[in-house]
Amino acid sequence: CEISVGWLYLQNSVTSIGKGAFKNVTITDGSIIIPDSVTTIGDEAFSECQLVKRGSSLSIGNGVTSIGYRVFYYCNFSGDLVIPDSVTTIGNEAFYCCESFYTLEMGDGVTTIGDSAFAHCNELDDISMGQNVTTIGNTAFYGCNSISIVHIPSSVTSIGYSAFNGCDKLTKITCLATNPPTIRTDIFSNYDAELYVPAGCKSV
Repeated sequence: CEISVGWLYLQNSVTSIGKGAFKNVTITDGSIIIPDSVTTIGDEAFSECQLVKRGSSLSIGNGVTSIGYRVFYYCNFSGDLVIPDSVTTIGNEAFYCCESFYTLEMGDGVTTIGDSAFAHCNELDDISMGQNVTTIGNTAFYGCNSISIVHIPSSVTSIGYSAFNGCDKLTKITCLATNPPTIRTDIFSNYDAELYVPAGCKSV
């Protein structure tokens, strides 16, 4: 339903949000607040959900265990995005082209960042990855034009192709793994960026 609502209230009795539940809904006066009672969010649940009020934000409750395919695709919330520790997987294109938020803080429960999960998030300039991320998917942060510094945790074992390609302002990359992750081609496009690795790490 391509409808407009002033506010969208999800009460604490809600435990599951179905596939495409609020797709294309326009919220004129409020933010999206997902309560702690919610454990499951279906694919495309808030896809292309438009937040009209300036400064409208997204809050994800501490009960959510995974963020699936295109859940917040083209959703124009702003401010900080905090992924709680309860989340283990961020699905493909989950936050694709969410252009207005600028800070990403990822909980330590996250192990997988899906393909194009944060691609074309143009205002995103501050990334804090969880300390247990093992996989960064293909084009995960592709085209995030405002990112200047990336810290890759020691837990990361695999980075997909073009994961940070198109991040034209990237100047510093720190990889904390002593055993280098498996990588695909063209991870970075800015070849003037400085790469820092731990002393004594394994060469490739």
